[in-house]
Amino acid sequence: MEKNFETLTCSEESKKKMAMYYLDKDAAEWWESRDRQVGHLVTTWAAFKKEFERKYFTPESKRRLQCLFANLVQGDKTVREYESEFMRLRRHVLRGQDDEETMISNFLFGLKPELENRLAVGNYESLTELVEKAVNVEIGLEAEKAASKKSKQHQEGKYGGNQRSFKDRP
Repeated sequence: MEKNFETLTCSEESKKKMAMYYLDKDAAEWWESRDRQVGHLVTTWAAFKKEFERKYFTPESKRRLQCLFANLVQGDKTVREYESEFMRLRRHVLRGQDDEETMISNFLFGLKPELENRLAVGNYESLTELVEKAVNVEIGLEAEKAASKKSKQHQEGKYGGNQRSFKDRP
């Protein structure tokens, strides 16, 4: 939503109205009941956002997201999938209070060990640079695994199968 506001030139009132338009189900009902309260006057995007966050980002939900972010690892995900989850949690947990060096360190720490080990020796100017290098290393590792598997299958086919052993000779 904020990205749209950066692109468009909107008044604070327009931002609030646009946000209200996109509310769905429970959030829309919550806002309608909140907006009807006597003496409740929210005219700016900042005020609306503050009310919305107070309702939907409780201290408990913030702690849960912080815990998820602190323990996030790549696991079975691709680098791109891991990056997507990392950025989603980062946006909710840190809200612009992060520095590039810390983000690089956190992202690197959560990568699969075979990626982290290859990338830990580098210096990265940005998280984007690290992600791109991680994707390239991941592609290289997958190619190595595929080549190794193909070579192994070739070797098994060459020496395995219907070969008679020395003992089988008459």
